Amino acid sequence: MKDSRSKSDTSFGSLLLTAFFLSNFFFRSFPIDAFYINALVGTVGISALLYTFATEKNSSYPVSIILYGLIASLVMMLSFFYNGNSGIEDFAWIWVYAGPASILLTKRIDYRWFKAAFYLVATFIAICVILGVSENGIFTTTNRNYISATAILLVCLFYLFQFRQTGRITLVPAAICVGVCLYGSGRSGIILGAALFVGILLFYLFYEKRLTFRKTMTVIVVLAIAFLIIWYFLGDTLQYLIYRFDREGLQSPRMTIWAEYWRAISHSLGDFLMGAPTTSSTGFTIARYKGNLHNAFFMLHARFGLIGIILITIGMIYAIARLIGQRDYLGVFLLSVLAVRASFDWLAFPGPYDPVFLFFIFSGSRGFCSVNRKEILVASETSPFTKHSTC
Repeated sequence: MKDSRSKSDTSFGSLLLTAFFLSNFFFRSFPIDAFYINALVGTVGISALLYTFATEKNSSYPVSIILYGLIASLVMMLSFFYNGNSGIEDFAWIWVYAGPASILLTKRIDYRWFKAAFYLVATFIAICVILGVSENGIFTTTNRNYISATAILLVCLFYLFQFRQTGRITLVPAAICVGVCLYGSGRSGIILGAALFVGILLFYLFYEKRLTFRKTMTVIVVLAIAFLIIWYFLGDTLQYLIYRFDREGLQSPRMTIWAEYWRAISHSLGDFLMGAPTTSSTGFTIARYKGNLHNAFFMLHARFGLIGIILITIGMIYAIARLIGQRDYLGVFLLSVLAVRASFDWLAFPGPYDPVFLFFIFSGSRGFCSVNRKEILVASETSPFTKHSTC
């Protein structure tokens, strides 16, 4: 089918989407008040939403996004009246993150946009390593865990769209992602970064029909060189991580936070239905971390109650079932990686992983999760990365 969208339509949408993910990362390193940083990121997100509404008047997706925003706001309001967990900014974030989600759903985004965005983040991290900047000294409004969270998000988007548009899988971004996650020093980020690489390697070996001995040896050599580089620049970090694993294992304040929250919702019907207050009345450790439960799905319950959990769970299950039905096992794997990563930090509901989760949920109901060659999302000829049309 011929693409009727204009050149500015596809390119500007891709630019807005990439700008949102990058601004959500780089703006948080600015030495300015968090209010202004959130305002800048929010402006990009709302611009993406308005852009979609202006250019997709004949599509049903804008209506779906509006309904999602209204329902999410209503459910959050009901929970707020019970536990007071949400603020005005939380209602705003629902619509901010709906912006990039709407572009993912309605525009043809060349996978190389995500590749470029990830390499920009990786280059920034490499410069920080060379200059001796600590992983704790990058951000002013968030912590080091956001490093691995952003890297994994961009790499997952890259592989999702690369395979659907080309049927090919490359290893380099996943390998670099491991190094970025190591720099971030968060245990969940390192484990998920490594799991992502192993999974991509297995998919590469399975799908790469032109795999040769020479190419296999090249992969091994590249991985060996990458390991030596990581060990040279991040040797002290690796030794610290080994010591930390040996001393603490998988124990962390997260376990205490989750135990406190689970205890609250299991002893009160109201807290179970509407979400427990994320204050000292629920638990000392929860209050110590200012209500951040360090788990997107616990935060979903705390801010949206049982209704939010049910709706998102149904949407996720349907999306996974659709992916399996279309034999898109790579999509299932990538969605699983993102969901597990979000289980160790507040990255969704609302959070930066919202656009991808919404993309899977909404596109799953429309058949966009198919990897059938006739339904692959082909990059538009207007992409600045493409010299000739691939349509």
